[in-house]
Amino acid sequence: MFRQEYCANFVLFMISIFLLVFSTAGNSQTKPAPQQKTTTPSPQPGMATAQREIRYKGIFEPVSYPEDLELFDVFFTTPDEGWVAGDKGTILHTTDAGKTWKAQLGGDPQGTEQALRNLRFVDSKHGWVATSNGLGTPLLRTVDGQNWLQVGTIGDTMRGYEDYAFTSPNTGVYVQTQTIRRTTDGGKTWKDVLAPCAAKIQVQGITQQVGCSLKTVHFPTSNVGYAVGVSNAGGTMILAKTTDGGASWGIATTPNAFTPDRDESAFRQYIFFLDENTGFVRFSDGKTIVTADGGRSWTPTGATVVDVMKFADPEVGWALSNSNFGFTTDGGRHWSSRRFEFPAVVRSFSFPRRNRAYVVGQHGMIFRYSIVPETYTVPNMIGAPAMPSNEAHSEFHKDTAVTEQSAAGLQSSGFQPVSQPANPNATQSSDQSANSSSQPTPQQPQQQKKKSKWKIPSVSDVPIPH
Repeated sequence: MFRQEYCANFVLFMISIFLLVFSTAGNSQTKPAPQQKTTTPSPQPGMATAQREIRYKGIFEPVSYPEDLELFDVFFTTPDEGWVAGDKGTILHTTDAGKTWKAQLGGDPQGTEQALRNLRFVDSKHGWVATSNGLGTPLLRTVDGQNWLQVGTIGDTMRGYEDYAFTSPNTGVYVQTQTIRRTTDGGKTWKDVLAPCAAKIQVQGITQQVGCSLKTVHFPTSNVGYAVGVSNAGGTMILAKTTDGGASWGIATTPNAFTPDRDESAFRQYIFFLDENTGFVRFSDGKTIVTADGGRSWTPTGATVVDVMKFADPEVGWALSNSNFGFTTDGGRHWSSRRFEFPAVVRSFSFPRRNRAYVVGQHGMIFRYSIVPETYTVPNMIGAPAMPSNEAHSEFHKDTAVTEQSAAGLQSSGFQPVSQPANPNATQSSDQSANSSSQPTPQQPQQQKKKSKWKIPSVSDVPIPH
């Protein structure tokens, strides 16, 4: 009895197990397990912006002085600190990129003081400004970047100066047609170091001693400087060069530098050197020539530059005249042009860095150039080309083609030593003239130099002040 009951229970248990297994197998065939869906997480706020490249543009925006004054010159020693000189004896100063302006002198449209122009600075403390290009022009100086006093005069009672430059708080020179004068006391006194300017040139097969008319001067270093002008015979460019900070000068002549039948002496030639050897001269018609060997030979660039050239670094340079704007990003080998409609006549500009510049003119106009995000906007801004970033141009190599072309260009006479003026009070120097024996001569071939390099510091875009 017990065995029969046990067997019956066992059979029922096995049947239950069989039915359970069969049921589970059937369900797995008729209802497949759902597959897991792959979902894309929703983008987090700001993720798209971070992944999208930010685009930039160049603009001029107004940071003008709120008085109706004509502003003649501007000079910035850093991207944010600078000075503006203008009518009614005005000198304006800013340390915040033009957000605010303080009148250090003048600033009153009803004032009666003479206009100030031609600002020069060697650092943020030491600067100069002249009242005009008149006879015996008062020269003002600051030694703290804040207070201005007359230090002396520039030019004389017979003829006004053409241009001037300082290389240190004490040393400077100015050119006055046939004369170059030098100061070693910050502008208090001046002594002749080239008087009169004269050179020998070949005219129709004969040698002539001709006079010079010097117009502008530029020092790429504290020791090496150049002054440019023309001869009174026409067609010949005159270049004066110093290698001892202006104490002595040599003269070189370059025939056929410009059209002989044009009276270039009636105009202003402009000179700018990127370094001791590489520089440009612009003539009154905008034509430019370039040298890569310190003025011994010159090559026409083929470019017409609208006005005065200024370079922020060895690559990027500007020229600006009213609505005409020219710029180069390859060291002056090629120039592009644009037209801008500023609200007033442009008088001058300062270019302290490739992504920052300032333009001044009539009616207190001051416009600041900056590189800003493409979405940035401000009333009355003017669109402009964006200069290339230093990040992409951290190193600039001189183009050897410039040197190679110079041999087929305009040849200079070589710098002729000029004796010091017969003035017992003139400053004497033991240094040799610009045509010293250290310069290579035809009998002493110059060794091939390595390709020069300029290091340009990598800088980020300057934030726009608000």
